[in-house]
Amino acid sequence: MSRCRKLRCLASCCVLLNALPALAQTGEATDTAAQAPLADPRSDDQEPRPYRAPREPDRRLELFELGLLLGVAARPADSDAIHYSVGPSYGVQGRVEVLPWLGVRALVTNSIHSVSVDSAALLERTSADQPSLQVLEIGARVEPTLTLAPHLRGWLGVGMSWNRIWADAPSFEGRRVQGVNRTGVAVEYSALAST
Repeated sequence: MSRCRKLRCLASCCVLLNALPALAQTGEATDTAAQAPLADPRSDDQEPRPYRAPREPDRRLELFELGLLLGVAARPADSDAIHYSVGPSYGVQGRVEVLPWLGVRALVTNSIHSVSVDSAALLERTSADQPSLQVLEIGARVEPTLTLAPHLRGWLGVGMSWNRIWADAPSFEGRRVQGVNRTGVAVEYSALAST
């Protein structure tokens, strides 16, 4: 073996001997890292927790309301001999807030009223039996609104409605009279205050 080759072999061995301690330390570090527990991921969280303001409500959803109407309706008769009873009323309504201080309401209701007719009110010596009266109302109101609190409002509603009235044929006793079904229309004005 030549002298040059021997020197190269000796240099390689020296390099290998110098690298052995570093390789041993890397292996130990890997074992230590594998055995050490992981740090709590929340350890760097801010204390107290940061404040996040609640989401603002969508104002567009507050501009429209839709609801059912259940109640009673009274419709006085012009005649002292004919009387309409207070009757059940039901329907739907919708309200749109056009401006923060002004709303518009549309409504559709149906009411039924029993009718009592005094004896001889329609014909002498004849009593009449009138079936119930049905009234369909389609109306609208303009409602100036006063906001008293975020969820409390007061308004004054002024409106007008168109009424369609159905009356079935009456039956008569005492004379031979043929009654007929009748229909009619009326315009009604209304005012309402509410909170």
